[in-house]
Amino acid sequence: MKSTDTDCQVIAGIVGVGSYLPDNRADAWEMVRESGIPREKFDKIGAKFLHLAAPGETPSSMAVKASRKALDDAGLSPADIDVILYCGSLKDHTRWMASAKVQADLGSETSYAFDIYQGCNGQNMALNVARSLMATDPDVKNVLICAAERWDTTLERPILGHAFIFGDGGSAAVLQRGAEQFQVLSFACRTWGEHHETFCCPELGAVHKLTPEVLERGGHLFQMYRPRYTEREEVRDFGARINKVAREMFELACHRAGEVMEAIDFVVMINASRRHNLLFLDSVGLQGKASSAGYVAETAHLGTGDVFYNLDRARQEKRIKSGDLMAFYTGGGGYSWAVSLLRV
Repeated sequence: MKSTDTDCQVIAGIVGVGSYLPDNRADAWEMVRESGIPREKFDKIGAKFLHLAAPGETPSSMAVKASRKALDDAGLSPADIDVILYCGSLKDHTRWMASAKVQADLGSETSYAFDIYQGCNGQNMALNVARSLMATDPDVKNVLICAAERWDTTLERPILGHAFIFGDGGSAAVLQRGAEQFQVLSFACRTWGEHHETFCCPELGAVHKLTPEVLERGGHLFQMYRPRYTEREEVRDFGARINKVAREMFELACHRAGEVMEAIDFVVMINASRRHNLLFLDSVGLQGKASSAGYVAETAHLGTGDVFYNLDRARQEKRIKSGDLMAFYTGGGGYSWAVSLLRV
């Protein structure tokens, strides 16, 4: 993690947010109980419901619906968008640009588009990428960031490793040059590349041909493939290391923004586990801070879309107010982690 005394000097803020959840709402326990997860462990995760995409509903179509809501919220039209960043993990097709499909469906003909893959870290990373584009190109004023996931084609059940319970849906936000509401103040990130094989679809790619045998053994499914640590003590040490580095990233982001951690009012995290998120806040010195930890109950883990969904919901519930200091803390398979600070 490279430390600098300054952050990107472009003033930019989020002027529109939108999210989309499919109408089909299912009981989370009924969806995952056959995986063998103990009920006590399931209850600690905190997921009570999840949403399931309808037949024919794709990640890109859900991203478009969320994007239209974000544009409406911002008072903008597709023609106002200069760049589209798509950062969902599971796309309609492989080796395919979902951002181009979003651009075409929105009718944003004067924008350019590209995809970012950072797993569940994607929307947080995309905020920094969007600001960097603004810093180097004065013609970039409005950047649309969107993501959506549909899990049933790569997960037999919406659960992974008895730790993550997944739901379908998407979210989007518009970052605008010069906007001071939800202004992005700073960013810090870290990647541990030695964990690149932990989460993946191990036989859906160039390493193997997609044969009936691969399908039979489930090699095309999303899974915890080769976790680097498996023993309980190793996992505990890994968790402690994550918390240490996360604290450093929070401190660095605060330093770059000229703030202190104690000033943070609200923390947005991914909807992984309510219990884990609350313990994490305690471990990094943010105990008692308001957060999105409970939002996993209504949606489970939306993957990359958690960040802007949680922001949208916190705003609608009036849990944040003008002047608050907000932190986005996210992590994605690979592993990569990031912290963004925003002033509401």
